[in-house]
Amino acid sequence: MYIASASLCDKGTYHGWVVGYDATSLAQVAAFNDSPNGSQAGIWQSDDGPGVDADGNLFVNQR
Repeated sequence: MYIASASLCDKGTYHGWVVGYDATSLAQVAAFNDSPNGSQAGIWQSDDGPGVDADGNLFVNQR
C-alpha cells in the first residue's frame, strides 16, 4: 500500500512523500522524499492515488 502526500495550504517548509507499507503487517517498507535537500515540493495526485504498471513500477505526479 502506498500513500502520497503534498502540502496543506503551502505554508512553511514542506516536502512531498511517498511511503509504502506491507498490506498484511502494515510495516513500513519504503519511503521517498522528493526534496531531500530542499523544500516546497509535493506529490500532487489531484484526488487520485499513485499508478502502477504491469511490471509493478509506481508512478506519481510531482509538483
